Amino acid sequence: MKVSFATASIMLLLLIAPQAFAAPPVKQKTPFNKASATKPAADPVDAYIKLVSPKIQQAWKAPEKTTAEKVVVSLTISADGKISSVVIKEPSGDQAFDDSTVESMKEIGQLPAMPPASKDGMTLNFTFHAGNRNQTRKADNEAYINAFSRKVNSSWRNPKVDRNYQVTVAITVDKTGKLMKADITKPSGNKLVDDAGVRAATLAQPYPPIPETLSDKMTVSYTFQAGPDKDVVNKMQFNGVPLPKGDYQISSGGAQLRPLDVDTAINRKLQEREAQAQDKMLMLKSKLAQEESKYGAQSIQAAKAQHAVANCAVELHDYKEAEAAFKAALPPIEGDPAQAAELHLLLADFASMYATTARLKEADPLLSRACELGKNSAAIAPLKQRKVMEDYARLLYKLNRTQEADELYKRLKAKP
Repeated sequence: MKVSFATASIMLLLLIAPQAFAAPPVKQKTPFNKASATKPAADPVDAYIKLVSPKIQQAWKAPEKTTAEKVVVSLTISADGKISSVVIKEPSGDQAFDDSTVESMKEIGQLPAMPPASKDGMTLNFTFHAGNRNQTRKADNEAYINAFSRKVNSSWRNPKVDRNYQVTVAITVDKTGKLMKADITKPSGNKLVDDAGVRAATLAQPYPPIPETLSDKMTVSYTFQAGPDKDVVNKMQFNGVPLPKGDYQISSGGAQLRPLDVDTAINRKLQEREAQAQDKMLMLKSKLAQEESKYGAQSIQAAKAQHAVANCAVELHDYKEAEAAFKAALPPIEGDPAQAAELHLLLADFASMYATTARLKEADPLLSRACELGKNSAAIAPLKQRKVMEDYARLLYKLNRTQEADELYKRLKAKP
């Protein structure tokens, strides 16, 4: 994508040496007439800026693919016209955009020498805008950034701190959406908050794949806010039992649903438990990546790691991620007859997740398979067989398949 135009606004930070501001000598008064009137001499510094600005604008090169709107760069020019320093003053949020700007400014190298009044050099600030970009691509890019943001926001957990903090994390992903790194660019001064920012960036992966309209990698900076004023009451109570917001159901008896006090001991305990589960998820995803790298994504080792990730996602109430992990784990385990015990457990856990989210019809075939597997395989412990049969009987009652449930209970009673 070619940028159709580039504009730059300039602010002069350091113009000339202090002695250049000395008062002009007093002249003898002379009678005024048109012949004696002359135009004031042009400011040599202004004239110099007008001379070099077009050269700087023409030298600027923006990357063909970017979501950035602008970048502010600070250019230090010595008296002989040499560009001695190029510094990003206000980042664009797109590392490729910033890098391209710095490189194009450095390539200028030499500008015309400054006027004598500016013997100490000067520093100019330029704001470079991306220009008239293709609107269709712009819409695609904005959609990607919105999806990216939702992933990050859903992973952020406000740590329990006594005052307000904010931390900025630069998140870099590759073309596939894989997290390459998460670096703190502006620390909060509180390790708990800084760790929470990096954890959010890590838990949010995998990110959406970068669209064709963007570069092969992208760095997006996020500022997370933490503290009492930023806390969101996301713990609810249903029939006296704490539940995460969104994971509740009003009973026909009209039980009340109310927010818990964020300062109560039980809510603090829930937050601690959730933080522990998040740390566990980071560890499990790291292990999964190692197993996939060593044995392959379709290996038994990777499938077992996926199973562990799925169970942890259930613990974090992230049922969408849990379902995806369960589905990824199934094929390799199903294809290996030696994994009967693992398959039995996987089917039971997968069904339990569906039952928890009231997707009973989807839980049914999974528990049915697990029961048959337990009946026909000596590798599955009797207690585990019994537990699955009991779970399936309860599910059948909920599905109003009373006769099947009764038959299953008869089999359970007949077992020693």
